[in-house]
Amino acid sequence: MTATIICVVEGQGEVHAVPRLVNRILKELRRDRRLAADPVRVLCAKNGDRIAAPFDEARELGVEWYVRRAAREKPAAILVVVDAEERCVERGIDASTYARELRDRAAPHAGAIPMAVAVPHHEFEAWYLADFHSLRARGHLPSEAQFPRWREPERLSDCKGVLTDILGTRYRETVHQKHLANLVSLPLRAPIRRRSPTYQGMLDAVRTLSAPAGPYVVAR
Repeated sequence: MTATIICVVEGQGEVHAVPRLVNRILKELRRDRRLAADPVRVLCAKNGDRIAAPFDEARELGVEWYVRRAAREKPAAILVVVDAEERCVERGIDASTYARELRDRAAPHAGAIPMAVAVPHHEFEAWYLADFHSLRARGHLPSEAQFPRWREPERLSDCKGVLTDILGTRYRETVHQKHLANLVSLPLRAPIRRRSPTYQGMLDAVRTLSAPAGPYVVAR
């Protein structure tokens, strides 16, 4: 078994953003430990629909296929991060229910390897909007930008468009997503947790995979 978490992600923006965020959460959760040399690696599906699709081994579809592929590397743990997009709305379920469904589908294919699923609702960028006031106060967003506190980030279906308006330039996943992943708030009691239940779900998922004996963190 390697001292690594493999993250299954859906797109090129997440290829860099998810490892950065997971690394930061791991450090926040376990300050008494230091991370292994290669704590997080990525398996990219290139499309969230490929993860959400029914299992089809021949066509390399379904969360089952990606978790099985990740498990071949014998990592310490597997984390799946996939946007809810319209899937939850269409079915009338919340993101936490969808995350459990994906986990239940995939867990048998992970074997004994711990795994968890985090589902941003609707998009990964909703987490950044949930942290808007903190990011702006810390100088990471334009000081004149506005995002009313009454707006609920997880009810927005075009978070990337809202971020384009806030930034004053086109939001680019491969540039801005990884940059903001280094800046979004982490303190476990930060307001972002209340404004974004699925961000709390992400924290909980990483916490589940960061057990004291986890081989992907080593003692100082």
